[in-house]
Amino acid sequence: MSRSVRRRPGAPAATGDELVVALGRHAGTEVSGSGASEGTRFLFSSLEESLRRRCTVVRVPPYFYAADARRSIEIALDVLTQVDACVFGLPPHPVDLDAFFVVRARMGRRTPFIYMPLGEFPRGAWFYRHIHRHLEPQDVILFSSSADKAVHDALVASTPSRVAVAPFGIRPARFRISPTARATTRRHLGVGPDEVVFVYHGRVTAEKNVHGAAMMFRRIARERPRPRLWIIGPIDGEGARSPGPRAVSRLPDTQLTRAFKQILSSDGVEEGVSFWGALSPEALPEILAAADVGVNLTLNGDENFGYGTVEAMAAGLPVIGADWGGLKDTIEDGVTGFLVPTFVTPQGVGIDHVVAHRSALRLLHDERRRRVMGARSRRRAARLFTLDRFADTMMAQIRAQLSTADPRPGAPHAWSPLGERLVEAYSAPLSEGEAFTLPLLVPPGPTLFRDHPLMQEILRPYASGERPTSAHPGATLFLLTDLFRVHGRSLRSSDPRHPGPVELAGAVDRALVGLLQERGFLDRASLLREAQRRFDAGAVRASLRRLSSGGIVQQSIAPAEPRERS
Repeated sequence: MSRSVRRRPGAPAATGDELVVALGRHAGTEVSGSGASEGTRFLFSSLEESLRRRCTVVRVPPYFYAADARRSIEIALDVLTQVDACVFGLPPHPVDLDAFFVVRARMGRRTPFIYMPLGEFPRGAWFYRHIHRHLEPQDVILFSSSADKAVHDALVASTPSRVAVAPFGIRPARFRISPTARATTRRHLGVGPDEVVFVYHGRVTAEKNVHGAAMMFRRIARERPRPRLWIIGPIDGEGARSPGPRAVSRLPDTQLTRAFKQILSSDGVEEGVSFWGALSPEALPEILAAADVGVNLTLNGDENFGYGTVEAMAAGLPVIGADWGGLKDTIEDGVTGFLVPTFVTPQGVGIDHVVAHRSALRLLHDERRRRVMGARSRRRAARLFTLDRFADTMMAQIRAQLSTADPRPGAPHAWSPLGERLVEAYSAPLSEGEAFTLPLLVPPGPTLFRDHPLMQEILRPYASGERPTSAHPGATLFLLTDLFRVHGRSLRSSDPRHPGPVELAGAVDRALVGLLQERGFLDRASLLREAQRRFDAGAVRASLRRLSSGGIVQQSIAPAEPRERS
């Protein structure tokens, strides 16, 4: 790891090639099975390659994260004597970066640290709650989406560091497949010229809400032209197998796959859906290009960018995506696809199933619209979401922090009232009367934002806005999930995101839920009219208010058709 440096680290550099940058995560640290997503592993492996074309990179050795305290200090000292700046992504544990902060302070250098939170703020900012006391004015907190920064801004009243946004990037050229190759792939897969293929690719988990895409597909499955749904990505419990389409009936038995089977059990629906498993980076572009519409209705708690969405755009697909987290920046609503409103409820996070349905129908029935939006998607991905653009932004941030001999005095760190509540709820005092506390991890899981009301407040900047709960005369009403079932006096659910049970107040509650189960979507006036044939009008309205405020019944106030801009 030793290296001869001709210029004193920290001194201004004349050209980018003279800068020396330490990289805390890189190709050597990103191994399968580490817990990191495929997108995160790609990010740091590719970032290293891109930075090496712009500066000299010094790797923090992968064994640093398992070293004892003395060795960690030694490694940090060795690295910091060589470099102008350090780039750190989310480490395995918050204390892993302590050695670098301590050594920097003892050396008295103003070496900038660039910290990429990777979606940790919506999950409770566990790492930041540990490292914030070490941050200095020359440091940068670099978010990958405006939604991630908005969560930071809701929690942090002031910080000495610079805060910036830089979306991650891909290699768009990989996803340019010729029309001839596309036609050949479709022919090999038995896709007819008039069939329309919707495709999701990414991790197949409850938090990614892939079963929400299956709900959307079920509503359009009997339309013409005939639609198909391809779901690409690894599924928990599935062993190694050759990549290729398989039926839902052949999936391993898990809570999520049981949900898929229940959703797709209607006649004629299951045969239109294929599960591909994980595809290699070489095979993925070919399969994406053979599809027609990308779908990503993710409600993942740390969806800070969304590689799957940008890759589908680079493949020339319009994308129906959740108006959630990083997707709020990547999809241009009505131009490169459609954004589906999202909301935070007492039962967890949900999507506007009505808008998802209308968007799917619009793209299914209009080949020209698919083609025009797909071309815009490809251009947008190539213009805004490339590795070169991300690496250039990273280098610009480093240069900006090094260019000032004496950085501006930063405001000291201070939590907002919401941040103070987070610290109080998820910290433990190190000892009685001790000023410092130990940050506690907010328990992860698909029901995180239902089981922890404080997290619902923290997550709101990820969603579309405040959930409409007051009565709207033109609203279309629907259930939070298609997998609710009335059972006696309670509402049960096989949805892994909303497992229930929820107690119902009485017969009127059960009747309203039953009507929405049967019809799917009902305008408010029709639901009230049908329920009032059996029950008192006042009781029906009170029941609907109760079910709405509890998050069971949602209302869509979107226009009859999705927006589209020329």
